[in-house]
Amino acid sequence: MVTLGTNDAVLDTWDEDAYRIAMIEIVDSLPGAVIVCAPPPFIEFKDNLGDPETSPINTIMPGIVEDVATVTGSTYCDFYLAFGGLQ
Repeated sequence: MVTLGTNDAVLDTWDEDAYRIAMIEIVDSLPGAVIVCAPPPFIEFKDNLGDPETSPINTIMPGIVEDVATVTGSTYCDFYLAFGGLQ
């Protein structure tokens, strides 16, 4: 079970393409069955991660992680929705 990249969503360094490529490379390098997990929701403003309503953690990462699971043939687990999203 893999949940990676929340620290990669720092606003000053966030790179959607680099995140997607790195996730695929990491998942492909793991042996056996892999479960790829979207991060749980980011719910509190932080200077380096910004507003939860616009943070990549909540707006972009879940979709990328789901795509990575599809591309790599992994199972997808959505911690974002499991923890209630941004309610």
